[in-house]
Amino acid sequence: MDAKHASLHWLIAAVFLQMLPATLLAPAIRPLFAELHAGAEGPMHAFMSLNMLGAILTTPLIARLVSSGNASRSARWLMALAGLDAVLLVAVSLPLSTSLVLLLRTLEGAAHLGAATLLLARAAAYKPLVGAGRAMGMAGGAVMLAIAFGSGLGGILVGESPRLPFLVGASLSALVALAAPFLYSSTLPIEPKGAATPRRLSLRDGDVMGPLSAAFIERFTIGLIIVTFALFATKTHGLSDRSIGLLYSMLMLPFALLMYPASRLGDRVPRAGLLALGALLYGAAIASLAIAPKALLPVSMMAAGIASSFMYGTVLCYAATLVPSESRGRMMALVNTAGATGMLLGPMCGGLMVALGRSQADPLQAYRNVFYLAGAVCVVWVLVQGPWLLRRLETERGEHALAAQASR
Repeated sequence: MDAKHASLHWLIAAVFLQMLPATLLAPAIRPLFAELHAGAEGPMHAFMSLNMLGAILTTPLIARLVSSGNASRSARWLMALAGLDAVLLVAVSLPLSTSLVLLLRTLEGAAHLGAATLLLARAAAYKPLVGAGRAMGMAGGAVMLAIAFGSGLGGILVGESPRLPFLVGASLSALVALAAPFLYSSTLPIEPKGAATPRRLSLRDGDVMGPLSAAFIERFTIGLIIVTFALFATKTHGLSDRSIGLLYSMLMLPFALLMYPASRLGDRVPRAGLLALGALLYGAAIASLAIAPKALLPVSMMAAGIASSFMYGTVLCYAATLVPSESRGRMMALVNTAGATGMLLGPMCGGLMVALGRSQADPLQAYRNVFYLAGAVCVVWVLVQGPWLLRRLETERGEHALAAQASR
């Protein structure tokens, strides 16, 4: 393995370490707020969402500041953002006023996802060296593995101290900050620019809006069910918290483990077909949670995880390939912002639907309606983006045919 390929592996490790605190903190929030903030539930929910708000507001700005492609400048920004993330993770675990903790959490979300955006943009820069499928499949898989394993690790650490997950998360971000110069030390192949004047990213461009809307839909539907499913499974099937946690792992682990093969598959078959098929299967699997018997819930969860890997893996590959190289950092920021917006709005929408539906003769129907909405949203997305998907499908078929001829 040469030095450049080895540097990609170190970069993927940094992506994993930077994203691990995203769910590492989740088990510690309730005991920490019980100890330092009188167990207030409203601030607990705010703590889980304000980091997304901070990311939504600042990540595009961060990407604009580093969009020049200057490696040393990006390394300095990564060092600053990951270092700030580490400091803020320690700060929010201190006995400060609740309002100050929530403000710091908002800033922490901005620093955290800003650093993650820089790492994903750096991974995309390896496209000329290893291909988009491999580079973004590895990066996306690292993101999802970190999210999948974070809660379990956090649960182990919180048994020692409610502050320990925050301190471990801060240590991981500090490691990424220290590694920043090394992560940008390899000189990568320079891609030719698409035009003399860089093309501005426009939401009217299907190659921009298509991937961004898919990222939003995938995260929005996860947000819809993340709380709703736990409540529904308890009330309908009498499942314990442990059983529900295992079911969530059946969603997340296939998602994480299949991200890489799903992305590589897009190097061989049209990605537009994978994205459309993934969205439809994902929507059907989520909707089936409303009617699936207890014994089949694992099947629905695993099917949703498999299908979502095709969606998110394709989105990352499109973000690396459908825009000019000089706009790639900004596109990655927009993908992360779209996903963060989905995760912010999904739980709010799901909670509102359940609250408004409680007066029905069958209170559980309100929960089922959330699952049906998630499935319908995926179908509507495929229909609305159908013209763009068909154009991409035709283009990619031609590209694969030319590649097959060239290899003969």
